[in-house]
Amino acid sequence: MIKSDKAPLFAVIDIGSGQVGLKIAQLSLQGGNLTLLENVTKTIPLGRDTFSTGRISPNMLDQLCQALIGFRQLMREYKVRRYRAVATSAFREARNREYILEQIKVRTHLNVDILTRSQERYYMQLSVRRNIEGFDKLRKEGLLVLNVGAGTLQLSGYGKSGLVYNQSFKLGSLRVRQLLSSIEDNSLQFPKVLEEYVLTHIGSQEYPFTNFAATGSVIEALKSYGILKDNNKKEDFDKNYDRLIYMPTQAMTSRLRMDHEHARTVVPTLILLHTFWSRLKAKTLLCPQCSMTGGLLLEIAGNLSGETDASFEEEILSGARLMAGAYTKDEKHVEDVLDKALLLFDKLSKSHGLTSRGRLLLQLAVLFHETGKAISMSEYEEYSAMLTASSDIVGLTADEEKMLELLVRYHEGAEPGDNDDVYMSLSHKNRMLVSKLTAILQLACAMDASHRQKLMDPQIKISEDKIRIRVVPKESFLLERWAFERHTAFFNDVFGLEPQLRLQKEGSK
Repeated sequence: MIKSDKAPLFAVIDIGSGQVGLKIAQLSLQGGNLTLLENVTKTIPLGRDTFSTGRISPNMLDQLCQALIGFRQLMREYKVRRYRAVATSAFREARNREYILEQIKVRTHLNVDILTRSQERYYMQLSVRRNIEGFDKLRKEGLLVLNVGAGTLQLSGYGKSGLVYNQSFKLGSLRVRQLLSSIEDNSLQFPKVLEEYVLTHIGSQEYPFTNFAATGSVIEALKSYGILKDNNKKEDFDKNYDRLIYMPTQAMTSRLRMDHEHARTVVPTLILLHTFWSRLKAKTLLCPQCSMTGGLLLEIAGNLSGETDASFEEEILSGARLMAGAYTKDEKHVEDVLDKALLLFDKLSKSHGLTSRGRLLLQLAVLFHETGKAISMSEYEEYSAMLTASSDIVGLTADEEKMLELLVRYHEGAEPGDNDDVYMSLSHKNRMLVSKLTAILQLACAMDASHRQKLMDPQIKISEDKIRIRVVPKESFLLERWAFERHTAFFNDVFGLEPQLRLQKEGSK
């Protein structure tokens, strides 16, 4: 609940690849509803630099800082104290990003975070769930959401069980246009080349979804010029497609009175929409007002009010289960380890400062811990870690992605330490969390070392310096006891508790 007697004000600054924007919102004290007070955007094509040269130029930095100083002044006028400034692919991929971030801090006094791709998808999906009318019904029928950014294209597929498909491509409308700009000047068949380029990068996959939606700042720009509507029929879209696909940028600028940078994204965006729509059974294209910044505002509002959407965490796990399931050979083992790991976590969480975020990381680690066996049984932990790192799980920060990779790598026997550069790159707090979760995961895996689910009905009791796990064995569990005892020393070091594995009929010792 909100403790202040004043309705909180907060702001989000989004530094995208094609434009920079500011949203200022207020959270009502009753009902927790959001009211948008300001929504300001300025076209600054940072991606034009990054996607062609790999760097953000001094000129672009000057334009960006001028816009940010203006945003800061507007925030002062509203007396906004809480804000979050984020940057996406144009910053992520710029080789000089650290220097640019430092100069922004010096010149504007704003701290900017660079989001991972998975964080971008997370915030967009928060917005999608809230802003697509009839989302639950569309999801159950099958819904594909295409988020078209200037730098990145993100696909999210929803089904009855939640998030069932997740993919990200470096096919943002500005990026594609910039990469092929040299061809544009020398060919009347530029749209055909664009289409071929897109097809080579997305493959020939058909998508089993009956509903189709497109979101993002680029989509909003096309709506503002009447090229797209909130609800688009296929025949209307095709007419616009045929009318605009071969129209030169300069002609589009003058005839439609369109900003030049927006005009440059029209053809790539239409080609992306046309390509994906041709692989769906959808009769209409929905273009709801969803944005990554909208998702950020929802998260901030949820943190202030204490009301978070627990169901979205289930969707994250659903998507991860789908990805890991493509490589997992023994699902019964995974479920057994998951049950035991969560039992240990929940018993230890209160006294050892373990949070719900740690619980999510532990569950994700269990799902991925044996995926590497699909590649090789030898040193499979490394392959599991590689698959985890490349899976781009929705909603994880850059540090959380590192932590998850470490958990998967060390689940079998080794201990994370100062000889691991990734581990040492984390803060002390996060290193301790990795160690705690690793210790829990190692014991949980040990209790199903044979993959035969021998140990039933585990009961856990903590007393003084011991943690006793009492089980009902289905058969001899010598292998499990041996594996368990291998990990007791590390667990004791981390938690200050000696793990003991006992039969439920055994007395206390």
